[in-house]
Amino acid sequence: MITSASAGVLDGKTCTGPRPFLPMFRNQFPKTTWIEKRYVNDGKVWTSGALLNGLDMMRAFIAETWGGSEPGKLLDILLQLGHVPIRDVDYKDAPSTL
Repeated sequence: MITSASAGVLDGKTCTGPRPFLPMFRNQFPKTTWIEKRYVNDGKVWTSGALLNGLDMMRAFIAETWGGSEPGKLLDILLQLGHVPIRDVDYKDAPSTL
């Protein structure tokens, strides 16, 4: 992500990153809007807050790309196989670390 931000790929985009690093990202890359979420989708650019948040991001990507998690659909089958939990994108289910 740092390489993309340094190259200007994220300029004008809304993105996220690891919560403890968001203040630094805001200072280093002011042309990007940095928000505190598990993942963010801004057009074709998807960013996640940390390693495990990437799973939340993939869940959202699959849901957006192939449809919701109705029983028997691809997303539902994959989520059942992987035991992927549903976590709140705004960290409402996690303690604040900032």
